[in-house]
Amino acid sequence: MGKIRILFYDDQALSLLRDPLHPSGGAAKQVIAWRKGFQSIGVQTMIAGAQSNGDFFEDKPDLIVTYNPQKGLRKLRYLYIRIPKIISAFKQTKPDYIYFGIPSPFSGVLAMISKFLSIKFVLRISNDFLVDQRYKEKTDPLRLAFYTVGLLLADHIVCQNSYQYERLKTKYPRKTHLISNPYIGAVDSKVANIENRDCISWIGNFRYQKNLPLLYEIAKAMPGFRFEIAGSSKKMDQKTTMALEKLKKLPNVSFLGFLSQEHIIRLLRRSYVLLNTSHTEGFSNTYLEAFSVGTPVCTLGHNDPSSVIKTYKLGIIYSDAQNLSKSINELVNNSEQYECIARNCIDYMHNHHNLIKQSRAFLAILKEQQDKGS
Repeated sequence: MGKIRILFYDDQALSLLRDPLHPSGGAAKQVIAWRKGFQSIGVQTMIAGAQSNGDFFEDKPDLIVTYNPQKGLRKLRYLYIRIPKIISAFKQTKPDYIYFGIPSPFSGVLAMISKFLSIKFVLRISNDFLVDQRYKEKTDPLRLAFYTVGLLLADHIVCQNSYQYERLKTKYPRKTHLISNPYIGAVDSKVANIENRDCISWIGNFRYQKNLPLLYEIAKAMPGFRFEIAGSSKKMDQKTTMALEKLKKLPNVSFLGFLSQEHIIRLLRRSYVLLNTSHTEGFSNTYLEAFSVGTPVCTLGHNDPSSVIKTYKLGIIYSDAQNLSKSINELVNNSEQYECIARNCIDYMHNHHNLIKQSRAFLAILKEQQDKGS
């Protein structure tokens, strides 16, 4: 197999490369991690996407601005600006694979363009709700049709956890794969003493999926712990807005705003645990960031991807605020147990999320199909 060229299509990844403080989700961070991992093993990579200001990318040939999302008539610009610009960019860069990490109606558009240009299309599943009835119930028929086209036309569907994999392999058995996320950062060699930790951290964008009402219930039920919340949002639903206002009134809650990667790691090193309250997840990058510094993760059972937290003893699976309060109190008052879990977190990262190892596994999947087709 010769040297291959992979193009990652992700607007937010471009924004994050331009500004490390740009609020972005886990999919963009994954793209940047995969990019570094693939480059480390000799794969040529590019990142493309829409940007309103392309000046930053003019002298960076591997970072490609396809179009300005603010230009054109709102209901028509897809047809006469966006799709032609994307096709032109793909023709000029000539990738062997196009990777898209957020299944959506737009993934159907990219899949059709890829098929038209005879480019392999890789679709990565970003969240559990995208593989069951939840997405279908909340999506109109036209958008659902384009979303489904993305799955049907994809040459590879890459899952983050066993739930996603089991749901999709029955429909697409030959092209569905399970690969753990790569981690781009360093993994600590030592476990920070529990005496040097002083808070419970919560990290994420303020939106419905992240379930801030539950965060409020937990913080209210645990007045003896300080909660430090890192995140922001430009647009929030009503429930999230109301919960945020309630959280601001609690004396044991502090808001840190959107943090850089460096400051996130510092926060996690001094946190007893990382708290996750989401309605649904795929495999949150914040889990990997916490594990990398030996910080246990507390989450609801349905947000334990492939049951790794339960299997490898990496934190606490809770059912409600009262249950969690009891479990955290027991954990922080048992330094021996805490150190054991913290060490498990670091060992797990070395064994399952190594950047080079995961990139080679991903490349092997692409190579296997290419060899079969040759």
